[in-house]
Amino acid sequence: MQKSTPTPSTTPTNAERRPGPSVAMYRTTRFVDSSGRSHHADPPRSPKSRPGQICVIGGAGYVGLTTALGFAETGRRVVAVDIDEGRVAQLNRGVSPIYERGIEEMLRRNLDTGRLSFAIDPVDAIAQSDTIFIAVGTPASANGRPDLSQVICVSETIARHLRGYTVVAIRSTVPTGTTATVREILGQDHDEGVDFDLVVNPEFLREGNALEDFFYPDRLVFGTSSKFAGEWMRELYRPIISGENRWNEGKQDRELRPTPLIETNLTDAELIKHAANAFLATRVSFINEVAAICERVGADIDQVKAGLSQDPRIGESHLNPGLGFGGPCLEKDLTALVTIAEDAGVDPVVMRAVLDRNERQVVSVLSKVRGLLGPSLHGRPIAILGVAFKAHTNDVRNSLALRIAHALENDGAAVRVYDPMGMPQARNELHQTVFCSDVYEAVKGTQAILVLTEWPEFAELDFRRVRRLVDCPIVIDGRNVLDARALRSNGFQYLGIGRR
Repeated sequence: MQKSTPTPSTTPTNAERRPGPSVAMYRTTRFVDSSGRSHHADPPRSPKSRPGQICVIGGAGYVGLTTALGFAETGRRVVAVDIDEGRVAQLNRGVSPIYERGIEEMLRRNLDTGRLSFAIDPVDAIAQSDTIFIAVGTPASANGRPDLSQVICVSETIARHLRGYTVVAIRSTVPTGTTATVREILGQDHDEGVDFDLVVNPEFLREGNALEDFFYPDRLVFGTSSKFAGEWMRELYRPIISGENRWNEGKQDRELRPTPLIETNLTDAELIKHAANAFLATRVSFINEVAAICERVGADIDQVKAGLSQDPRIGESHLNPGLGFGGPCLEKDLTALVTIAEDAGVDPVVMRAVLDRNERQVVSVLSKVRGLLGPSLHGRPIAILGVAFKAHTNDVRNSLALRIAHALENDGAAVRVYDPMGMPQARNELHQTVFCSDVYEAVKGTQAILVLTEWPEFAELDFRRVRRLVDCPIVIDGRNVLDARALRSNGFQYLGIGRR
């Protein structure tokens, strides 16, 4: 069934639809703002209609799946589209390919109610939806620039099948100027015209806490070019903004408050996401550089961090010394912002330094291993605890733990790995590694233990038992999650990051 497109004076037959005039009408009315830039003026649209079905393209990926689940949980009808047939089939069976706390329970609940479904073919989903989220990947290309081929391809598909008024919201992280390209694609090749609004709605989801972050966001950002699109997005997110329909698992004690809302233009919204991730990466590199100073002057980073974090201007977020920032977002987005700056004629001195410090962290950990075991690691059994890029996820994309494991493999070490969730994914990356069923199997007979992901269970290990199992009691704590005093009292040689 296709969406109808009544004139603005026609009362819609479905209160969940929000049709409007043609794109031709939309494009002929323009205004000039105080800066001299020309914009589209808002066309007249029906004030009685509301958003109906949502289509999420890239809906089997991390951002897309979380977005689809979140809106379905608030009562919306959602169709998540993805080209990965295996993942789509898996999700329709109620099995999530992504590990997040509470995700499978929410998935099954919304499949059972019929609010959520997954599909491979986008045609019907696009034609029958009036809100379409683009949530496909924008991986870094060889030159560091985001590869926008998936965004372009999806935009072309959407353009061919739009019916009636539709809000197209870009959830993917895209560089400034992308929306101009997408707008041009969406508006072309329509003889009779089709009405749409383009929105940039960046996500700020933390892997391991994605559902919590969807329902309890620190802020929502709507980049729009029309007042009507802003109203549409506010209605779509109304349960989240107001706090009336929140996911309550583990959050009974959380204060319910309205969500801060930043409504701005498309370019601002594009830049906000890159700037946010670049700033978080900067904090990580800063505290790691301070930790390196601590190691040279005999200071303790835990005490220094305590003194810093009590300052309300600084706080605690992203001040945990360790391997550095990994995962699919921070490094990619920071590198993209470097290219955006260079294209704009700005020399990104600070951002380049942040990336450089991050590379040095991996080298530093490997230097600690070689300093304790000797320059030759050939045949030396080494246990790696944790390969996911962070705890509470199975994501190993751009994992610094994997990078260290690769380096040890290349040095000839006999690497043994345990991770509570990330091993199935890591098997595709590490081909000379032994994967173990638990921590104690992983450490048996090893000459060094490297803790590279901050899983809580690693801090709760029985290190007396571990001491009996290892050949050489050496622990390198790449996340500063272990009790250094307890380890040393049990006969271990312990090295953390910036710790005494």
